[in-house]
Amino acid sequence: MKIILPSERVMALVKKRGLTESFDKQTKLLGANLQHPSLNVERLEPRLLGLYSFRVSRQFRGIFFFILEEESIKIVDVINNSRRA
Repeated sequence: MKIILPSERVMALVKKRGLTESFDKQTKLLGANLQHPSLNVERLEPRLLGLYSFRVSRQFRGIFFFILEEESIKIVDVINNSRRA
């Protein structure tokens, strides 16, 4: 599937957090094989929104949705998934 990258603001945060290399690697995997074990793709609640997440690193996850008409994946954000308070 074709990958549509997030906004410049999100990409700047990816770079600032030092995630550029792992983000690039994981997005290539996402486009090639959604079921790759290192991605750990999850459907997010509420399910009606159609949002999913994938692992970028141990601490960060990418948020995306499918655009079926274009056969593509739109990444919309990268969030901190740390369970620490």
